[in-house]
Amino acid sequence: MKILTIVESKHQGNTLKVAKAMAREVPMTITDVKGASNYNLDDYDILGFGSGLYYGRYDKELTRFAKAINDKPRAAFVLFTSGINAYSEKTDPLVNLLKRKNKNVLGLFGCRGHDKFIVFRIVGGLNKGHPDEADLKNARDFISGVAESYENAKKKKGAAIMDCLFCKIINGEIPSTKVFENDMVYAFRDISPQAPEHVVIVPKAHIKSANEITEENVKYIAAIWEAVPAIARQLGIDGDGYRVVNNCGKNGGQTVDHLHFHLMGGREFAWPAG
Repeated sequence: MKILTIVESKHQGNTLKVAKAMAREVPMTITDVKGASNYNLDDYDILGFGSGLYYGRYDKELTRFAKAINDKPRAAFVLFTSGINAYSEKTDPLVNLLKRKNKNVLGLFGCRGHDKFIVFRIVGGLNKGHPDEADLKNARDFISGVAESYENAKKKKGAAIMDCLFCKIINGEIPSTKVFENDMVYAFRDISPQAPEHVVIVPKAHIKSANEITEENVKYIAAIWEAVPAIARQLGIDGDGYRVVNNCGKNGGQTVDHLHFHLMGGREFAWPAG
């Protein structure tokens, strides 16, 4: 399990102190946004994001970085230190941003930090001594829980994903004839074509079937349908038309447990199908 934690800790070093405490419990690489460019994010299993809260907001550079990363499914966690403000996992803006980026957020950690920002400087700062030993112990317990959650999820889903034919094709473990690719969709030629042009279109997220489409992953379905006309034009079948088919479950004829669509064209199809 490899963890990369990106931390912007600009005033008192509170958040970096917490991240280092976590790293003593569970090994991880810690860097800032600028340094993150030296790392290939795809080499890491879990991404951590942390900063102080400034007027209730995460560091701007960290937020921009989180917005810019790709939508490849990956586990993540968030940490913050704060003088006054605090979030729950449900209301945290960075957590919600990462979820929209298809990240499985394994947890949110926050604690008080010594705050000498502007007005608090007059009285020597707010939350003197924080993060303290109790805060750091909580941080170590938190990251242990994150690691445990990741390993448990890996055991539950790992076998299915690791054995998934289409996941292996997306990751380049199995060769394919690529027709189209973007951050959310991969399309390749079917090895047993049922038409002159036959392409399989899959989401890059491991969604087992149409029955597992949710509010969180429905964006992949939208991305697939946006890609369909572009692929059809690329194949030269947009003029006379084409067929798009999704097989769901045993009775639907689904043979690979990864949601996929067949785009077929180049000949006239009969109806009803099957």
